[in-house]
Amino acid sequence: MKPKYIKYDATFEKKFRKYTKQLTDTERQRLKKRLEIFKEDVFDKRLKTHKLKGELNDSFQSAIQIGLFSRFLVMREYIL
Repeated sequence: MKPKYIKYDATFEKKFRKYTKQLTDTERQRLKKRLEIFKEDVFDKRLKTHKLKGELNDSFQSAIQIGLFSRFLVMREYIL
């Protein structure tokens, strides 16, 4: 499923910038490829996307990279 729009919240953007500063060039390239996969298909098998349980039962989570997960909601055609 390719989303028409992806919205990141301010907390994610701040943590993501801090996270990417500590990566090597090779890790940044790998991360870039994974994010491209995420933008093309959030349910791609390589991302190991799964539905969450409990209080977050309306959310999904994908493994972007070791130590970096993306929790998101699917709202019609938008990813939040």
